[in-house]
Amino acid sequence: MAEAMDGASIEKRKEIMEKLKSSLPDDLTKTQRKKQAKIMFKKLQMKEKSKLQKKKPKHTKRLTKTMSCSDASKVRVAIELGYSELMTEKDIRMLIKQCQRCYSENRHSVKPLQLYMTSLSGTVKEAMETLEGYDKWDVHFHEKKYLDVFEQKDIVFLAAESPNILTELSDDKVYVIGGLVDHNRYK
Repeated sequence: MAEAMDGASIEKRKEIMEKLKSSLPDDLTKTQRKKQAKIMFKKLQMKEKSKLQKKKPKHTKRLTKTMSCSDASKVRVAIELGYSELMTEKDIRMLIKQCQRCYSENRHSVKPLQLYMTSLSGTVKEAMETLEGYDKWDVHFHEKKYLDVFEQKDIVFLAAESPNILTELSDDKVYVIGGLVDHNRYK
């Protein structure tokens, strides 16, 4: 009856409904019997669904890793947050959401990157402080600009408009992403 419940063909459904109707007391009218049979059929469907859901393994908690774990990558990625004067308040909130997403994805990755957030000051820092517990993130936070944190020879600034395509990442370089949400206002 399980296969008849899930994606039941019209004939199978009619057959089940007739069996259910015949099991009901004779003192009910035809309409009442039909209603009761529908209710019973829906209950059967729900039971079958719950049985199938119980058989499925429960969702397990995603593993999280830190940048200091043995599996962590040596590749350094910095998000430069020093463009707040070019963004509206809404854009800054969107930027903070994107940073939060980057942090989350990095924590759940197989080989977490060494994640840096530079120029964390002013309105961007105020917006970041609205996130409870951000200061406990496994991220290297710096108030200085990326040029003051890393050696210039190690910096690779990533830009969508660049004709150069990275095919591999190097452990001795720092890949800088400009933290700017502007919806192409400054292109």
